[in-house]
Amino acid sequence: MPESGAGPEWLFGRVDVTGKDEIAVTAKDGTVGRIRFNDRTLTAVEPLDRCSGAPAMMAD
Repeated sequence: MPESGAGPEWLFGRVDVTGKDEIAVTAKDGTVGRIRFNDRTLTAVEPLDRCSGAPAMMAD
């Protein structure tokens, strides 16, 4: 949510399917993270943590 004051590195830009078991998540600043998953169960094998260290969304 742009009105949160979070910089573009924390805002979702887009997602692309990059393989049968991988997606790439791109932030508004162009930072790319990849998530690998089990293609049968759709469970993340290599999850992407974009929450740790993120600014508080409702901070005063």
